[in-house]
Amino acid sequence: MTATALVLALAAPLPPATVELCYNYGCARQAAVRFAGSVLDSVGALFDEVDDAASERLAIALAMAMLARAATADAPVGADLGGNGYAESDVEGRMDCIDHSTNTTRYLALMGSRGWLRYHDTGPRVLRMSYFVVAHWTATIRDRATGTEYAVDTWFRRNGYPAVVMPLAQWKQGASPRD
Repeated sequence: MTATALVLALAAPLPPATVELCYNYGCARQAAVRFAGSVLDSVGALFDEVDDAASERLAIALAMAMLARAATADAPVGADLGGNGYAESDVEGRMDCIDHSTNTTRYLALMGSRGWLRYHDTGPRVLRMSYFVVAHWTATIRDRATGTEYAVDTWFRRNGYPAVVMPLAQWKQGASPRD
């Protein structure tokens, strides 16, 4: 391969990817969201400067926001206000923690398949229960070096905002970004 061909090959945008997203509470509706190569290039660029697990968690939080914003082209999820509330009880595209944790896990799988996650593995969705039997789900990642698990929670904030990434042990105790 000539140097010119190599440069052109390296400069080519990433191929598109499709992710099946849930919305309308409890994955009542699903939509196939196609992320263009240019979107994936922008998301992937967040991981270019990652040099440790902490910076990768920050890149993950920001990547979640970028993917969520881009998803609004194919799914009505831009209407989601964050949390569960009466203001969006009949809004097409609203998402509860089941939708968010499912979508976030799928976004993490996309990041992993693209080789962007070098310090973390995607974990299972996790459920916490409070004293009042309020269930809440989150996506998780695990630090490869330390084994520490982290919640990656997009439910707390409106669609298109960075995910909340915190140690899973704190999240299980009821921690939120308001703490």
